[in-house]
Amino acid sequence: PVVDLAAELAVEPLEVEVGRGRRAGGADRAELGLPHREIRTLRRAALLHDIGKLGVSNRILDKPSALDPLEMEAMRQHTRHTFDILRHVSRFRQFAAMAAAHHERLDGSGYHLGLRGDELDTSARILAVADCTEAMCADRPYRSGLGLDEALRRLDSLVAVGHLCPAATEALKGWFRGLPKAATEPAASGDGAVRAA
Repeated sequence: PVVDLAAELAVEPLEVEVGRGRRAGGADRAELGLPHREIRTLRRAALLHDIGKLGVSNRILDKPSALDPLEMEAMRQHTRHTFDILRHVSRFRQFAAMAAAHHERLDGSGYHLGLRGDELDTSARILAVADCTEAMCADRPYRSGLGLDEALRRLDSLVAVGHLCPAATEALKGWFRGLPKAATEPAASGDGAVRAA
């Protein structure tokens, strides 16, 4: 689930290309039990999950250092903006809430609604894991991206403290383990992205 999704999901569209989910096979899908229709909806939500960043100042998005508390609060509004944008487009309305939930956490510590546990469906949990992976691996103006192995170790830490879904995290890790080694190494471009042929 996470990665038939993560590859095309939060990962590929967000510039951390980890192969083509369609080639990843159905094992991950079966593991989390998502029907094909929900997978298709999840892919669409993943493609648009950060569209709300259009409502965040470029000064904040491109800042070359860590964000201060006010800037961080403005950045956190992108999930609300995502929901507002998608719910006004009839073809996207069905996944507006799912796309906007990518920063929610199982323990309720996420944003923008502070959803927790059973309030987060499987798709939202998958999207959260995929987005975390992408965020850790991607270069930012103020830091270089992590290598995939380190990012996966950090995912385990986030599971241990109750932020991320263990099943979704294990599915993502299993998918990455199934890729050829060269597909999970940082690209030669130096941009921190993980690329697959």
